[in-house]
Amino acid sequence: MLKELEAYGLLAYNRSFKEMTTIKVGGAIKYYFEPNNMYGLTKAIEIIESKQLAYKIIGNGSNLLCSNKDFDGVVIKLNNLNHFEVNDNIMYVEAGVPIIVAANYAINNGLSGLEFATGIPALMGGIIYMNASAYNEAISDVIESVLVYQAGSLKWIDKADLYFGYRESSFQTNKDWLIMAVNLKLEHADSETLKALAIDRNQRRFRTQPFEYPNCGSVFRNLSDKPVWKIIDEANLRGLQIGQAQISEKHSNFICNLGQASADDVNALIEKTISLAKENDNIDLFLEVERFNW
Repeated sequence: MLKELEAYGLLAYNRSFKEMTTIKVGGAIKYYFEPNNMYGLTKAIEIIESKQLAYKIIGNGSNLLCSNKDFDGVVIKLNNLNHFEVNDNIMYVEAGVPIIVAANYAINNGLSGLEFATGIPALMGGIIYMNASAYNEAISDVIESVLVYQAGSLKWIDKADLYFGYRESSFQTNKDWLIMAVNLKLEHADSETLKALAIDRNQRRFRTQPFEYPNCGSVFRNLSDKPVWKIIDEANLRGLQIGQAQISEKHSNFICNLGQASADDVNALIEKTISLAKENDNIDLFLEVERFNW
């Protein structure tokens, strides 16, 4: 049905979200496609939409919780959109570049603005989509413009014409805007100082987050008046296990796959946490992780 996609990239069948997400759960995928480049992506979207098939664009799958249901559509992974370059202090980065790669390149070349991201296991497109942040810094702080594919054409959109908030962006409300690349405005700085800062932050991240198990990063968005981990701890949920999914002993805003967890196990922990936060403290928790195909 989709053989014509093979002219524009890698087409595969019967893959699984277990392979595509960092928490290693989820159902089967009917079609999987990796476009060779931006042109291949735009052609693929045209073909897929002409056949009225659903599609989902993913990066590293580090912020995704996919259901156990099979997905009768196309999952598109952008890892071949991997070009980046620097002109003075402007860094052009395509959507499939790992943010860790971009951040380390900037640091090694004496450019500041991406140190917050040296430990985030996501691609640039996902970072922009979620307006990822850490240490009171966000990707939106350094965005100059974003290259978007929409309605059959590519266009640069200035940051002034985009919305960014805490874990929010214009791309979440404009589902037909596909992030292709970004121009980042960085600042010249001493490379050794930046390296020391990045190393310190990464060491802190490894001390406090459960990298020893598959997970999907922070499950809930932080609240302004109280850390989410504290709310979870006060509900006595740290370490709670359902099936092979567990609220992390190391950081209770993480849910870990201890080996053979199902998406339903993970989701049950999420729903229990939401319910108890509301019941105990009348607090509404909001997901940071994206639930897909539920």
